[in-house]
Amino acid sequence: MTWYTVMQGGRTAWLQRLSESRILPAILLVSTLYFYSLLPVATPATWAHFGYLFSHSQTVHVMMIDFSMLTLLSAWLVVRDASARGLGLARTTAGKWILGSAMVLAPAIGPGVYLMTRPVSAEGYSFDQLCKDTRSLLQLPASRVQGFGQQALGNGRDLARSAEAYGSDAAAAADGAARRARATATRAADRAGAAADRAADRAGAAADRAADRAGA
Repeated sequence: MTWYTVMQGGRTAWLQRLSESRILPAILLVSTLYFYSLLPVATPATWAHFGYLFSHSQTVHVMMIDFSMLTLLSAWLVVRDASARGLGLARTTAGKWILGSAMVLAPAIGPGVYLMTRPVSAEGYSFDQLCKDTRSLLQLPASRVQGFGQQALGNGRDLARSAEAYGSDAAAAADGAARRARATATRAADRAGAAADRAADRAGAAADRAADRAGA
C-alpha cells in the first residue's frame, strides 16, 4: 500500500483506485503528444503572435507561469512517488536527479510516461471494475437518500426557528428603543415647559417692578 493511500472501512478510496489505473495516464499521454505534434508545424507568425500574447495578455502570461511551476512540482512528486513504490532508479541520489530532470526536460510527456510505466499497486484495477464502481456509486440506497432529505428538512426547520427567534429579539429591541425614545422626549418636554414657566414668572415679576417704579 502506498504512502498516500486513503483507507475507508478497510478498502481503498474509489478515487485512489481510479488514479492507480492506466486509463488516466493514457489519456494524458495521448493528448500531450497531440499538442506537441503541433509545434513543428507552427509558423514564425504563430510564434510571434504567441510572444505578443505572452507580453500583453495576463491570462496567457499567468498560464505559462503556472505551467512552469507545475512542471517543476511534477519532478518532486514523481521522485517521491517512485521512492514510495520502491522503483530501482529512485533508490540512489543520482537516480532521483535523473528521474526529476527527465520530468523537467519533457514537460507533461515525462509524467505521462512515468504514470504508464510505474509499478501498479494492489489498488490498481481494470476498466471493467471502474464501470462497476461507477454504477454502484450512482445507485445510492433509497434509505440514504431519504435520510439526506430528512436531514435537510431538519436543518431547514432549525434555520426557520433561528430566524424567528432573531426576529422576535429584533422586535423586542426596537420596542424597547421606542419606549426609551418616548420617555426621553417626555422628559425633554417637561424640562422645556418648566423652563418656560420660570421664564414667564421672571418676566411677570420684572414687569410688576417696572410698573411700580413708574407709578412711584
